[in-house]
Amino acid sequence: MLYATIDLLDKKYIIRSKDRESIFSIRKAYIPLLSSSKQSVVNRKMMKRLHQNHIQTVVLDNQLSADVSLQEQLIANRMYIITGERLFKVLIPLILKNICELIQFPIEKIKVLVLMNEYRIENVNLIKILAQEVKQLSIVSQHYQKYQHFVLRWFEEYGYMVKLYLPQEYHNCQESFVINLDFTENEIDKIPMLPYAIYLSFHHKMASKTSLWHGIHISDVDLEGPGLSEEKYCKMAICEAKIYQVFKSFSENLDQFSKQNYAITGYIGENGRIPIEEFEKIGKKFT
Repeated sequence: MLYATIDLLDKKYIIRSKDRESIFSIRKAYIPLLSSSKQSVVNRKMMKRLHQNHIQTVVLDNQLSADVSLQEQLIANRMYIITGERLFKVLIPLILKNICELIQFPIEKIKVLVLMNEYRIENVNLIKILAQEVKQLSIVSQHYQKYQHFVLRWFEEYGYMVKLYLPQEYHNCQESFVINLDFTENEIDKIPMLPYAIYLSFHHKMASKTSLWHGIHISDVDLEGPGLSEEKYCKMAICEAKIYQVFKSFSENLDQFSKQNYAITGYIGENGRIPIEEFEKIGKKFT
């Protein structure tokens, strides 16, 4: 995949052709730290250089990731901003297995709730994989009918049991793992959750539920592997840029993670890295 990493640095150049890794075809782009009156001119110049270098996907450094105007300009110029969200979704089966080892609880016995409003084929693939690993799997989605087609077919063909709910119909919470793919903070706040539940939601906050909930919120995953040494980038985004292939299947992208020598080394919450002791403590509540 040809992509550019974009840094906010005090440099006079926008793209350096020599900053390229032949293995991953990376080009580095820098945005000079200028006054706001000049920044728009530099941004337009950068867009031109990105197009000249045939780049369609970019990874922003942590500071630029909060620049809404820059993101809007990139999107308007048909650039895809890699955030790590797609890879996070791909890694969910691996994350669940890893967490079950930390809490010392069999994965086949856990109860999982997936929150996903958008209808996407990768969501369908994720649910199919989880249904093979988890015996008690539930979905809350506005697209109840679209997902129902697949759920019924899987039950008839493989015997996979998946429960489906509309958001307004979900009241009796039993799941100890809650995976949020695209629910907003307000939507999350309306979903009942067990006090000790483990909540996975990439780069999303917990909203006001925090006062009633005492579980673990995983908002990011710490990784190790080739090219992940720079702290100013989201590791999940860089890893996605290096290994994720849009036209490969869900399982193939998941296999590439370990084949390319990447590994999960820990989990990050809103207050930083989550100690192993926290998982062990929560694990004692699982029955």
